[in-house]
Amino acid sequence: AMQEIEVEVRGALVRLLWTLKAEKRLRPIDIETAAFVIFTAMEWTASRLVLGGAEAEIKPAVTSMSDMISRFLFP
Repeated sequence: AMQEIEVEVRGALVRLLWTLKAEKRLRPIDIETAAFVIFTAMEWTASRLVLGGAEAEIKPAVTSMSDMISRFLFP
């Protein structure tokens, strides 16, 4: 079930990134690799926050993740 969710979410992310690229809103990036990196970083961070072991609060961690992804994607 988790793999099906990953395939669906990464597919949606790839479609979004292609749309943004077509609109010339992205830095020059490889779309498939960017989708993998973004999904994996979000999945790992969310898992650590939910399952424990993270020394961070949820809201600041989510804000930081959003900032990191934005800096990665946009000029």
